[in-house]
Amino acid sequence: MASIKQISKVKLIVGIMYRDKEVFDGVVGTLSERFGEICCQSDDYAFDFTDYYEDESGKDLKKRIIVFEELVDRDELAEIKHFTNKIEDNLSEDGKRKINLDPGYMTEHNVVLASAKEMPHKVSIGRGMFGDVVLEYRKGDYEDSRHTFPDYRTRLVRDFLVGVRKKYLEERK
Repeated sequence: MASIKQISKVKLIVGIMYRDKEVFDGVVGTLSERFGEICCQSDDYAFDFTDYYEDESGKDLKKRIIVFEELVDRDELAEIKHFTNKIEDNLSEDGKRKINLDPGYMTEHNVVLASAKEMPHKVSIGRGMFGDVVLEYRKGDYEDSRHTFPDYRTRLVRDFLVGVRKKYLEERK
């Protein structure tokens, strides 16, 4: 039988899809108040992989991934998703989101995003939320699966996350 080890803390990440820079900046401020200082963030990239969000959020969407300095317990992800959902709801007008927040975490081995949608490849993380392993780290790079979101398949996002992983591993020493 394997011995039980203490589970390491993880790097909190939040993917933010938006159109309005002022809304984005306000949300980043709210997230920073709750989760602390941001250690790094990706460049903005056009979220033009699908028109799925167009009716709700409009065209010309951008996305950026922000990463927080402080490590968090994995068990907090469901609560964090509830918090980000509340932000989305508070900023919505006529049932349409102005911002889409996808919190998750990075471990040494993978990137996991929180979801309120149950699917065969997702596992319960409590409080009605599910964890979705979107990337796995192997042999110096992230590998996707058939369930990986299109933007997480891009070199821009994967290269950014490889850099974050390096920082995360240095912090854990």
